[in-house]
Amino acid sequence: MSVPAGQQALLDRIEHLEARLRKVSEEKANLYLILHMVELLNRLPASTACWKI
Repeated sequence: MSVPAGQQALLDRIEHLEARLRKVSEEKANLYLILHMVELLNRLPASTACWKI
């Protein structure tokens, strides 16, 4: 069974947007992880940190 060209273009667009959404969601999760790690580092006393400011 053949899918009309306009409908196939929409299906392709949906597939593209779903892949993009997955990528953006992964990037968001990574950024939240980095933020959490920075917040944990900020709680460390200066004497236990790897660097001193």
